Amino acid sequence: MKYKKRFESALSSHEPLQALNALIFELAAKGYRKTEIYQFFEAFILDLRQNSGETEAKEELLMEVMDALTGWCHPNAQLRLPIFLDAEVDESVRKYVREKNLEAGTIVNQWVRDNIAALQAYKC
Repeated sequence: MKYKKRFESALSSHEPLQALNALIFELAAKGYRKTEIYQFFEAFILDLRQNSGETEAKEELLMEVMDALTGWCHPNAQLRLPIFLDAEVDESVRKYVREKNLEAGTIVNQWVRDNIAALQAYKC
């Protein structure tokens, strides 16, 4: 199972919740989508059930993190994954903000606010 050792390491750490959250952000940085990360968690839980004795506490912790990933929790507990730009878009934004002495997040957020209607009409 992919990332099994990382899950086991996170669960056995002194702060498993933080370690599991860090694993999510690591996977997102590698380009995995929320649905794929969620599937890794599901596969690990199935593996845990088949190959382990006492799993209830570990499962509850994993499910708590999965709820935070999907937003099935209090808004303050949600995990908000970073949004990664394609290399050429990232470089264009960075070049512009360097020239204007601005923050990239400010520019991107303003552009999204200004174009929210177009985003809502976008169909994939």
